[in-house]
Amino acid sequence: MASVAVEVGFWFAVLCATCALLFFAMYARVLYADLGADYINPIEFCERLNSLALPEYLTHAALTLILVFHGNWRAALLGAPLLLFHAKLFIAGDHLLDNTSIFNDMPKQQRAAEIRLACYLVMMFSYIVRYVSFSAPNLTRPLRIDSSPY
Repeated sequence: MASVAVEVGFWFAVLCATCALLFFAMYARVLYADLGADYINPIEFCERLNSLALPEYLTHAALTLILVFHGNWRAALLGAPLLLFHAKLFIAGDHLLDNTSIFNDMPKQQRAAEIRLACYLVMMFSYIVRYVSFSAPNLTRPLRIDSSPY
């Protein structure tokens, strides 16, 4: 019984971390829409997104490491390609946006933000399935119908 509670708590924490990643991706998507509609200036846009780049990368890396140490290899491999992309950007120094060239790079950056959002959504749905499978084990068992009323 305790192991089920631990698993439920673990997957709840994973869902909370993935919700934070989804927030980062959705916030970036909204900022790109605002920049395209000229509701926000490029300097403020870059300041807002650059301030979230490192927390997003660290949250994703921590989530992946927690999944690896917990032994959930498939769940960790689901987020590994995006983690490697983040590591490549960070090592190359391309993780920060430049406000002088944001309009030249906007289609490429916006596409990357949409792909990040899609990856986080896929991760979220797979984690929800794991969470439900541990929190409601009776839902996966077939329903037994008794003919007797007692």
